Amino acid sequence: MACIKRSWVALALVLIWVAECLSKTTTTDTSLHPLSRNTESGSPSSVLRVHIVPHTHDDSGWLKTFEQYYWGSKQYIQSAGVQYILDSVVDCLLKDERRRFTYAEMSFFMTWWRQQDEDTRDAVRDLVKQGRLDFVNGGYVQHDEAASHYVGMLDQTTRGHRFLKETFGFEPKIGWQIDPFGHSSTQAGLFGSELGFDGMFFGRADFEDMNIRKKNKELEFVWKGSGGGPKDCDHDEDDDGIFVGNFASGNYGPPAGFNFEFSISDPPIQDDPTMDSYNVPEKVLEFISRCEELAAVTSGDDIMFTMGSDFHYSAAHAWFKNLDKLIYYVNEYSKKNSSRKISVFYSTPHEYLTAKHEYKQAWPTKVDDFFPYSDAREAFWTGYFTSRSASKRYIRQATSFLQAARQLEIFNVFSQRGDETRVEKETDALEEAISLCQHHDSITGTEKQHVASDYHVRIHKGMQKAQQVVAQTLKGLVYRESAQNAMNFEFCDLLNSSICPQTVEYSSSDDGKFFVTVYNSLSSKRQVPVFIPISLDAHDSWEAIGPDGSNIPVDVLPLSKATEMLQKYHYGRSYKHQAVADAEVVFTASVPPLGFSLYLIQPSTAQNTAKGASNENFSISNDLLSVIFDAKTGYVKKIKEHGSESIPFFCTLSWYNSSDGLDSQVNRGQGSGAYIFRPNGKFPVNGEKPVDLEIIHGEQVSEARQIYSPWAAVTLRLYKGRRELEVEWTIGPLPDDSIGREVVIAYSSPTIKSNGEFWTDANGRSMIRRVMGQRIAWKSEYLEKSIAGNYYPVTSAAYITDDSSNTMSVITDRSQGASSLQDGELEFMLHRRTIVDDKRGVNEPLNEMHCPDSTDETCVGLVVRGKHWIHHSPVASAAAERRILQQEMNDEPVIAISRDDGTHLMTDMTRSLSFMPHSIGINFPLHILTLMWAPPVERNSEDKKRTIILRLAHSMDVPEGGITEVVDASQLAQLVQNMGCDIKDTLEVSLSTNQPRDDMKRLVFKSGETLGQNATCSHAFGQPLNHHQGSRTPIHQINQGLEKEDQDLHVHPMQIRTFEVYCHD
Repeated sequence: MACIKRSWVALALVLIWVAECLSKTTTTDTSLHPLSRNTESGSPSSVLRVHIVPHTHDDSGWLKTFEQYYWGSKQYIQSAGVQYILDSVVDCLLKDERRRFTYAEMSFFMTWWRQQDEDTRDAVRDLVKQGRLDFVNGGYVQHDEAASHYVGMLDQTTRGHRFLKETFGFEPKIGWQIDPFGHSSTQAGLFGSELGFDGMFFGRADFEDMNIRKKNKELEFVWKGSGGGPKDCDHDEDDDGIFVGNFASGNYGPPAGFNFEFSISDPPIQDDPTMDSYNVPEKVLEFISRCEELAAVTSGDDIMFTMGSDFHYSAAHAWFKNLDKLIYYVNEYSKKNSSRKISVFYSTPHEYLTAKHEYKQAWPTKVDDFFPYSDAREAFWTGYFTSRSASKRYIRQATSFLQAARQLEIFNVFSQRGDETRVEKETDALEEAISLCQHHDSITGTEKQHVASDYHVRIHKGMQKAQQVVAQTLKGLVYRESAQNAMNFEFCDLLNSSICPQTVEYSSSDDGKFFVTVYNSLSSKRQVPVFIPISLDAHDSWEAIGPDGSNIPVDVLPLSKATEMLQKYHYGRSYKHQAVADAEVVFTASVPPLGFSLYLIQPSTAQNTAKGASNENFSISNDLLSVIFDAKTGYVKKIKEHGSESIPFFCTLSWYNSSDGLDSQVNRGQGSGAYIFRPNGKFPVNGEKPVDLEIIHGEQVSEARQIYSPWAAVTLRLYKGRRELEVEWTIGPLPDDSIGREVVIAYSSPTIKSNGEFWTDANGRSMIRRVMGQRIAWKSEYLEKSIAGNYYPVTSAAYITDDSSNTMSVITDRSQGASSLQDGELEFMLHRRTIVDDKRGVNEPLNEMHCPDSTDETCVGLVVRGKHWIHHSPVASAAAERRILQQEMNDEPVIAISRDDGTHLMTDMTRSLSFMPHSIGINFPLHILTLMWAPPVERNSEDKKRTIILRLAHSMDVPEGGITEVVDASQLAQLVQNMGCDIKDTLEVSLSTNQPRDDMKRLVFKSGETLGQNATCSHAFGQPLNHHQGSRTPIHQINQGLEKEDQDLHVHPMQIRTFEVYCHD
């Protein structure tokens, strides 16, 4: 304790002072309020103002499921019950008007709110209005910043913000990302200033970085992030940045010795001097010592203590009773004994931020991000970039489906004019599930296995409801008046495994006919390769009839060995009794923007089965590219664009041995686990032996199928008319041999002299420059030879380039960890299975299992399948081509299967339809990001029942050559009208739709010197490809209505413009 270090004389003075304090009453004391302050230039005054911020951090799933946390069940796992926290906090706030409380997680609060009576609701409304119950962040969850895609981040934030606005008229002003394991530039640039936040706070940052910034009093700074508009962090416009506070502890809990959670061992304030346990003098001096320690690393005369941690305040009276005493006794002591006065008082993060704003000083400036995070030597939190790879894909896939379902729901709802009973949002369950899964212990893969399973069940249930919306709407659009008599539309949830019992059954019937409807949620036309599993038992040859009645070229591909193994793996013992495919029909669907095309698949008399290659032809090709393989080893060796020279290109699979931490004396015992990646050796999957290679040539697609081992396979594909190489990887079950394995794939293009540089995306938005062995903002002592420390999160893309030749881009279908450990190479981690827990709280090794027969005896390790798109292009065109591919990968088309009962002619069906006027679409780089029906959270808001949210996004960044683009507003107006909305009015709103855009006002902090030597925008993001950056016309100078004719909407690089469209009943 600090008091042990004090002299006995000082202690005697404290005892005399305490005796005087005890003669006074504390019930009417006003010392919980702040004293006056000196705000000149931020220099410390004679008063140190200590902001006490009571709060709780409530994970929306981690060791227990969301519902287990809420209800307080399964207490043997973790003592936590959020309903009791909120009950207890509200009760304590109502008892003393001086108290404050800060809360963040709307997933829990919205659940609690639904269960309260009107008296409690009225009391809570008053607390919010008075500022005593303060909401920070305001999202449904506290989202992760590495693995989450910005679309999912935006959806979950909007869900929480709309609730707060409609329920309390409250607009959060503080970002509160206190627990995520590293921080993204997108968080500052898009989910900070664009939400109207005045500032943000977080706990975790690299320990080396924090040590440096503590010495320099740079824990608080202005962060000029990316992804929210044309930021130029090298200019002097301060409104581009957001104030950020990084807690000095690197965490978010109370100072040592002052954790008053009822179940924690820190002693309470025991203020009865007649008892032996009396400890006021010691606690006062100890707290003053903590204040001095924090003040020593903080700029100015205001400091903030976060009083609370994970699931604290279930017995809130224990906290508030002790805090009341602490505040009173420290203030009284300070008045009489301290050379520097201390004023301690209840506060909120925004009150603290406002105090900092009054300094009028320049703050250090941050221009890059906070990845990767490390809390000790050889403890880089880079494993979670890939952990639970299948789960990450499921969340991404569901997010994409949700966007399409929302679009079709608009038509489904608004075409039923006059039907006032249609008030339920059928896509809400999926939106809720996906929002929950953005939580920083869900999409990260750092939760316990039973919690991961619960997240997946929630997504599955939400998908089922959303599929009903899509099926019902497509059925009505295709069959029109006769829809009631038509057969239902169905979906194949396991198409990536070539599993679709419906199409196998239909193809085995006498006529073999069925329909495939392809819906495109993008606002531009696209050509989509479609794979449909079939059986060849009844029919050998197949054809497709397109929307215009003409024959569409098709290939019939036999299933690969890897796919056959995957099907057996999925079904287990019941495999022989399932309707399994033995081939796939492949065709290219041409789909209009925001619309669908209908295809008839039926037997044909023409032979169209794809053929295997001859022994002399070890290559695959289309009309644009060729990929050449080594005849002896089966590996890729070259890629060639027709008309150009071939270039070396390699693709290899390896695995890292997961360290148990016992192979090193540095941070001994620190193993590789769900959070942390710590490798101990790297090995080729096939032991450098040749791979089993099979080549299949078709008219629509050519494939090279490689088998590396019984648990690793890769298929490389070239599609007709497309310039990217698709790489489909299938990994698992990883051997259960007491060796942890972390499997990686590397793509190498040696002619690219990348000089240790590579770029990774930030949540699907800006591309961030990385340098092997370096951090932009500080000089690290440990990075040069570290593998794990040079891994970064990739949400959707990474690339390498040089100034004289090509760029190689890799587009991913989920978030993954990646690096460039050698020049001309990009490496991606695909799948992980570890044998030890990494001691960060989850208390489980990362060992996912699949139990096909629902018995433990049949459980085996998880198999994961995914794909990358590899794209070589000249530097000048690389960015635009990569951005288009990112968009297409992220928003896959929806494929619905149906079969007619023979009563409908195809000529009587709607075979192609686009909601876009004249099927024109919106030209890249603009696209419609969000198009959804947004009924009010409170169902009594009838005036806004028919509201549509429309977001228009710019896909290019300034360093990529992005310029301001213009779109005709009448085109967007016609779009929503085509979906059934008779426009009454429109309003441009904030990113999360909780306030009019024109009403957004933020505190602006002056930016000073950049953190890190020579750290500029060009260091963080790269130099612009050209100097024509377009107009920076402020939004408020542009007419904002969609309903006006001949109105141009300007959209700047990386900008997202959000509108609410109000429709007549």
